[in-house]
Amino acid sequence: KYARRQTADRQISVEELYEAADVFIADYSSLIYEYLLFEKPLVLYIPDFEDYAGKRGFYMEYDEIPGQRVFREEDLASAVLAAAGKHGEEGDKLAHFLKTYMSACDGHSTGRVLAALEEHIDG
Repeated sequence: KYARRQTADRQISVEELYEAADVFIADYSSLIYEYLLFEKPLVLYIPDFEDYAGKRGFYMEYDEIPGQRVFREEDLASAVLAAAGKHGEEGDKLAHFLKTYMSACDGHSTGRVLAALEEHIDG
């Protein structure tokens, strides 16, 4: 596990935090991909969106990401509270996102890698 957070008495993996969280607040982080596999609410806090989009750009349409967008700090707390009550309300958008970007996360990727290696070795 490549991302770990130290607490007073132990380390907690990001994956454990995904499970424990009711809502995830992110910006442009790739952590959203794994988190959305849990089908839980996401809040995208992006006060610098215009600047970021102009300077860095995106590899995909940012609007494809399920979740509530928040552009102002003063709106963040209410967005998190609203998102916590909307578990599962972005079903179609979430299903499309997961199919498009995470369809290989089906629990069989190791088997596919092994099959490809066997084919390469035997081939």
